[in-house]
Amino acid sequence: MEARVVQLPMFMGEAGENAPRPSGPELAASLPDGFDGLSEDELLAVAADARRLTSWAQARELAAVAELHRRRIQAEEDGDPDYRILDAHESVCQEVSVALAITPNGAGELVALADSWTAPCPAPVRRSRPGTSTEARSACSPA
Repeated sequence: MEARVVQLPMFMGEAGENAPRPSGPELAASLPDGFDGLSEDELLAVAADARRLTSWAQARELAAVAELHRRRIQAEEDGDPDYRILDAHESVCQEVSVALAITPNGAGELVALADSWTAPCPAPVRRSRPGTSTEARSACSPA
């Protein structure tokens, strides 16, 4: 059996052939609604773009959760707990749970993940490529 190499077509933007693929809303708008008429290679390109869009959306979700958590912690430290009876962390976990329709435990994990991936990392870790070593991930995780 002969191996088949698939070359994914690049996004054809205004810059012409081999233009970089857009991200976020531009990428979503560029995805086809249907699959009729697409070659198998083009279907793979659509799947790859959909994965890229999912990653972009997840990064936005984590950034928003981390920012909400940061603001609530700061308000609590400033002595302004607002109307909450829970501490800032528990309040954010409960709100994220309701807003995203996930369990409170899942929300707690999401808040912890968001904080660990948006926290400043030591200089040597920042230079490493994300996701390439356990040390890089653990160095940025809260103790």
